[in-house]
Amino acid sequence: MFENFLKADRALLFYLILIMHPMKQLLVILFFLTAHLSYTQNKWNWVSSAPSGEMVYGSNDDILLTGTYQKSAVVGSYTIDSPGSTGCFVASINRSGDVNWLKKTISINGGGWVRPNCICTDESGNIYLLGIQTGSVIVEDSIILGQTGFTLFKYKADGKFLWAKNVGWGAGDFSSMKSRNGLIYLAGSFVVLPASPVIMGPYSYTTQPGPVYPGGPWNNDAYLAKLDTAGKVLSLLNFGGTKDDHSTGLALNNAGEIFFSGKFMSQSIAIGSFSLSKPTGSGAFLLKMDANDQVVWARSI
Repeated sequence: MFENFLKADRALLFYLILIMHPMKQLLVILFFLTAHLSYTQNKWNWVSSAPSGEMVYGSNDDILLTGTYQKSAVVGSYTIDSPGSTGCFVASINRSGDVNWLKKTISINGGGWVRPNCICTDESGNIYLLGIQTGSVIVEDSIILGQTGFTLFKYKADGKFLWAKNVGWGAGDFSSMKSRNGLIYLAGSFVVLPASPVIMGPYSYTTQPGPVYPGGPWNNDAYLAKLDTAGKVLSLLNFGGTKDDHSTGLALNNAGEIFFSGKFMSQSIAIGSFSLSKPTGSGAFLLKMDANDQVVWARSI
């Protein structure tokens, strides 16, 4: 509309500017220049609707979207349903807003579900989707069995399903997942009930004793896990004290260094050889690790 106005009424526009006061001329010129730049450089190309979920940019110049749905959902030209109560999906959406492909995971007779938490891609374009699973679910034509646990799904860049593996078990959540240099890093928080440790691959961890909350104890600790691209857990590091401590963010650089952030309610927490004290209320922390999982520094912020 703005562009059509300029084409149709350019002569009239220039005449009106010429008869204005010089200061008004400058303001009008600046206004139309700003509007034109906004239109040509920052306009929305399309608006499309889809179930909400986490998104990342894929290797095929696409957007990878995850989400959950109840009974049925419409994503682009795909209509998906779950005979149970809850299903989840991962979809590839191109720059025009069209769905390239969609893969779903459905529950069996309403007895299981997967809630997708994080998604990332590796240097080869492979897609990793991490979800919290309970009961039995069907992904593609495979049946994934097990109790409540952490399930990692792997797809090729074109959406071909490769495998799904249980990489851990316990009560917890994930805040971020990144891939770099053939490795996958998971950041999250554990909440461990008495005599029920969290298990990630060969590693087992129980949070420190803390106060009992209604229905608890709910004593979270932040953690960082490292896996290879075959889904094998290589290491598990935890950070926390006697109260609720959570991870909030994760970033990697090309040198293999890791930056990890979180918040803590414990009076103090130990991070490698560093001890951080909480200010009044709740505290936040930021740490840097090298490629060998050694904490270089940790700060209370």
